[in-house]
Amino acid sequence: MTPSPSFSPQLAFAVSLVLAGALVEPATAQRAAPARPTAMPASAAAAGPHLIRRYPAFHARWNNDTTLTLSGIESIAGHDLNGDGDILDGIPMIADLATGALQVVPRAAVSSYWTGDPAPRFIALTTNELAEGVDLDGSGFLSLVAEVFDTRTSTIRTIVTAESGVAMSRGSLYTQALEDSLGQDVNGDGFLLDAVDIVHSFLTGHTRLLGVGQNFLGFAGDGQILLGRFDPTTLGTGFVTAYDPTDDSTTPLPLSGLVQVFDNSDVRWLLEVEGAALQDMNGDGDTADRVIVTYDSATRTVTNTGVDTDWALETEDALHFVTLESTLGVDSNGDGDMLDGVFTRLDLDTGVLTSSDVVLEIDHHPDGSWDIIPGGVGPMQAAGPWLYASVWLSPASLTRTLVVIDTTTGVSEVLSTDAEPAGSTLHLTYQRLPRWVDDRWAVWLQPESTADLNGDGDVDPADLVLHVREHATGTVQVIPFACRGHETWIEDGLAVSIVDEARQGADLNGDGDLDDGVPFGIDLATGKRVLSGVAGQWVVPQPGGALMSFREQVPAGLVLTVIDLRTGERLSAPDVGTLFPLEQIRGRHAAVPRDEGHPDVGDLNGDGDTDDRFVELWRF
Repeated sequence: MTPSPSFSPQLAFAVSLVLAGALVEPATAQRAAPARPTAMPASAAAAGPHLIRRYPAFHARWNNDTTLTLSGIESIAGHDLNGDGDILDGIPMIADLATGALQVVPRAAVSSYWTGDPAPRFIALTTNELAEGVDLDGSGFLSLVAEVFDTRTSTIRTIVTAESGVAMSRGSLYTQALEDSLGQDVNGDGFLLDAVDIVHSFLTGHTRLLGVGQNFLGFAGDGQILLGRFDPTTLGTGFVTAYDPTDDSTTPLPLSGLVQVFDNSDVRWLLEVEGAALQDMNGDGDTADRVIVTYDSATRTVTNTGVDTDWALETEDALHFVTLESTLGVDSNGDGDMLDGVFTRLDLDTGVLTSSDVVLEIDHHPDGSWDIIPGGVGPMQAAGPWLYASVWLSPASLTRTLVVIDTTTGVSEVLSTDAEPAGSTLHLTYQRLPRWVDDRWAVWLQPESTADLNGDGDVDPADLVLHVREHATGTVQVIPFACRGHETWIEDGLAVSIVDEARQGADLNGDGDLDDGVPFGIDLATGKRVLSGVAGQWVVPQPGGALMSFREQVPAGLVLTVIDLRTGERLSAPDVGTLFPLEQIRGRHAAVPRDEGHPDVGDLNGDGDTDDRFVELWRF
């Protein structure tokens, strides 16, 4: 075996490349040092938003509050950033939000991901050896390889061929590779055809082969990895193992291998399938259920709760779900049977169950299994002990009922019999999900039924009027605007929505028609309201509770607009060629993709063509 390639790039940001710690050491390869990448400087701005840098990149993703990862394009930068002798590759780059300074990850990577907070240091890469022109892992052929880039030392560690991509947590990286690419018959069956489970510890640099034929279930604790194996032809023989890279130990867990995991970033509970385990885990005389099992990563033990369900919402210290009255041993609705479903809370620290007074009808099946009636539970979110849920209480109901449950007591309150939670149908985006509940308030849209709630002179069920409830006091405010449900959010006490001019019966942006949606925000702590007065879409509250952002419609197209509700300051930056503004804003920074081919953009870098793409970093 020969050492992996290394060189010292002459880069202003002092990026050096050292490949070390590979599972299989690759053959020696030499290449020239990559050239300095160029971030185009901002033009001077007398006032308004400040353009920090324009980067040759086609995509941006926030890592945290201080850095941004860019998908750089060598051909636009005009430099060979990974030292392979061409300018044909896509290269990850890390931008500092405060200064715009750039750190290049000199690899032709098809994907790159930070390994997690609270102190992100490593970036996991899936590198294309064919684009690099080097057999980095020494497998004898060019393929995709898993690598780790250390942002503190600017070094790269090649791990192994990665046929299946990578998954990662704060401490570990998981991937799979075929025995053939490793050149090892790991399970000794005389063939090199199996997929091998591989774990790499970022901090220790240790790589471990964990066997073959297992399924990745998730991470737990600080880097533990849970793997499962299940063979449907031999029920009861499956298993789950927990590997801990901190002490290089593997612990078998008494589970079937067909367990369901709902959050694989930090597994604290699983649903065990009784039929796969061939066990009656809840004592109801059948093996048709799915039962909640909790996992303690500190002791590496599992606990059977004996509670059956088919899903659960996890909060910081509890699970919220529907289970049967028979599981709880209580006829919650007093109808003489224990066949109904009950909203229930499981404390993950103490194991205490608390049932509520919210009861649902259940479909029971001959094999002993059961389901909530189709559509019986809609959107639900929680904050502290408060669980807000849209539920279909019976087949006779034509609409869901919006309820709030104090899960510590099980007592509920009906908020509406015909409303949907605000934002529940909003498009999901890459990094943020819509919220209609924050730590202090919940928001929803209520159709008018008996009173004119928005002051337009009629009582129209088509007018969806914004309502706000404070958790602790139960106080409900009516905000007299008819809004669009899929455009309503709340975060850190800032509720935002789009007021529908037609439903409000008012021309709110002064253009002479009632065709527009006008962004609106309210600081719930102070009651201060800001109506933007312009046509816009995709309004989003930013963390911190002061800023709302949206795409403003202007004659030239669209601009990204930010309003500070506390100061009234309003700033706009270009927003051409982007899909969602949700990924663009972080605090007072915006990452705005720009495509020269768009008719409203043109030649940004003065090279005489309109073929290039950039990401601009703005500060408001």
